[in-house]
Amino acid sequence: MKKRFLLLCWLLVAPVWAQSAYQSGVDNYKNRQYEAAIPYFTQAITAGEQPDGAYYNRGQCYYFVSRYDEAIADYTASLKLKASVNAFFQRGLCLHQKGSFDAAISDYSEGLKLTPSDPELFYNRGISQEAKGAHEEALSDYNQAIALRPNYAKAFCNRGNVYAAKKDYVAAIADYSKCIELDSSWPEAFDNRGLAYINSQPPQLDLALADFNKAIEISPTYAKAWRDRGILYVYKKDYPKAILELDQAILLNPKAAPSFVMRGALREDTKNPAGALADYQEALKLDPDNRLAKAGLARLQKP
Repeated sequence: MKKRFLLLCWLLVAPVWAQSAYQSGVDNYKNRQYEAAIPYFTQAITAGEQPDGAYYNRGQCYYFVSRYDEAIADYTASLKLKASVNAFFQRGLCLHQKGSFDAAISDYSEGLKLTPSDPELFYNRGISQEAKGAHEEALSDYNQAIALRPNYAKAFCNRGNVYAAKKDYVAAIADYSKCIELDSSWPEAFDNRGLAYINSQPPQLDLALADFNKAIEISPTYAKAWRDRGILYVYKKDYPKAILELDQAILLNPKAAPSFVMRGALREDTKNPAGALADYQEALKLDPDNRLAKAGLARLQKP
């Protein structure tokens, strides 16, 4: 009799406990306390209450703390219970972060079967297409995203990147300019347009300088803009200033091998072999397969 009573109590209380755990998870999630939310969603999953929501939300928590494998497992569990655009989208983001671009593209495509007019799905599928070097497919996806959302600034910037990769700098500059018209707070658009100006024929160095200056004004810690402004000064043959720009880029991001390679090349050209050697060696520590660093090292070590 006592055992039956305890079982009945459990059956009555368990759903309330699970709902409380689920809600506690939601509350922590809303407050961006992702690690704290995870055990609550786990309790809800164990109790079998709102499993698709609990799996999805726990997956979100894993995603925001960069635990992508666990996030993918939870999104997959959620999708087995209920097909969801959000779960396909989020799993696609995780797969992209892991470098599984084809799998990410597949998830975005599954999401588009459920909501064919979602510009975010086209945009993110374009990012994965671009990452795997499928420029025409990326261009098509960015075109679709822009058609669905004509004020989609990021899509214009990314489409500009594809045009730049195809060496169509006129089209790239037009897209970066449109992005800036829609959102002038995005330093990447100014930086990328600056590079496109450098690569134009003939190079438009003053316009490029203005763009790099603006990118750095918006985001003074944007290391790539400092590096790219260094490239500009190389074009202007102002090598001491170029080295100073690269010094700052490396200070801001000491994990970027290209910055060391570029500074190494400049030091080599300006008769500073010891400095160049140190830069090439550091570049190879960060990127052991860097061909330019290997070539520079071989030149300096040649008897």
